Amino acid sequence: MLRIAGKNEVKIVRDLLLGEFQNANPEIKQRRISSPGGAVTLDLHWLPQLGLWGHFSDRPYGELGQWNCAFGTSVGSENDTLYASIEINLAVDPADRVIAGRAIKDDTNGYYLGHKGLLGGGRGGQMSMEVFRKYIKGYVPEAIELENGKEEYVFVIGQLGQNGFLQKLKAFVDETERLRAYARTLTAQDPTPKSNSVSQSGGFTAENAQNGTGNGRPYSTIEIKRLHGRVVNALQKKLGQKAINSAYNDMRPDLYIKDTSGHMEILFEVKASSDTQSWFTALGQLLVYGASQPKPPHRILVCPAVRNDPNFRRALQDLNISVITFQESKEGIVFDGIGDLKKKHKFT
Repeated sequence: MLRIAGKNEVKIVRDLLLGEFQNANPEIKQRRISSPGGAVTLDLHWLPQLGLWGHFSDRPYGELGQWNCAFGTSVGSENDTLYASIEINLAVDPADRVIAGRAIKDDTNGYYLGHKGLLGGGRGGQMSMEVFRKYIKGYVPEAIELENGKEEYVFVIGQLGQNGFLQKLKAFVDETERLRAYARTLTAQDPTPKSNSVSQSGGFTAENAQNGTGNGRPYSTIEIKRLHGRVVNALQKKLGQKAINSAYNDMRPDLYIKDTSGHMEILFEVKASSDTQSWFTALGQLLVYGASQPKPPHRILVCPAVRNDPNFRRALQDLNISVITFQESKEGIVFDGIGDLKKKHKFT
């Protein structure tokens, strides 16, 4: 599994990113770049053959510290004031997740560049994370493990130091330019519903179920089927309007059904895989999401297959967690066990 790079590795990722441009024989262009404090003249590493420029600060800036990394696709003329298409700044301390860029590594110490997915800036075309993820094309967010063991979903652009990285970065920058232009055409009101810290009336927002580029590993484009999103959407349709995924106590379970008192009666956690890591994560999520309830909800793990590991089977029994399996067919997602669940809880 990909995970966030450590505090002592962030500069390594920044240096590798700068090295990608330096190794491509860039032209150094001085241009005025718009910023919140006014336009500033900066050195841009311009790759005319690719149509991509990058600016990299030589030291961290800001109160908490961030390596500024800005990108665009046109250098204009010497008298122009340019705007960065997107900034993929890297926080000095990876625990600072306000900064949008992500320094990522894998189990073999390969490093990746990521972005949490939003558009900032004060020139128009801003886009929240929810809207960004709704309208982006060709990319899907992937789970990365944080230092505290939790997961965060980010867009992994590509692996640094591997063939094709700059092309992957250019494609991502192009897509953010498209999104920024599209954002200007949207109404001032964010079309995506906001989530309250505690669900009041409840509701369901369909998940992204489109295919898209995955973690950008070299030599091939990995198509990640948005199986998780399709399963959640299909399960909600199968269970009916009582099944919702509104935020609850600052968390957002995959699906849950409330009783007449407004408490969780049934809690679902969907995993697209039945591998060991997925089950470890799912059991923990089911426990935490339902921990605040006066009466423990019926916890259900939804996954492709039941594991036969004795320890997992004992854990399911001890924690009173049920399993519903699914299969993806030409007709869509097919579940095994929904009928028994509806009969037990007497809902349609």
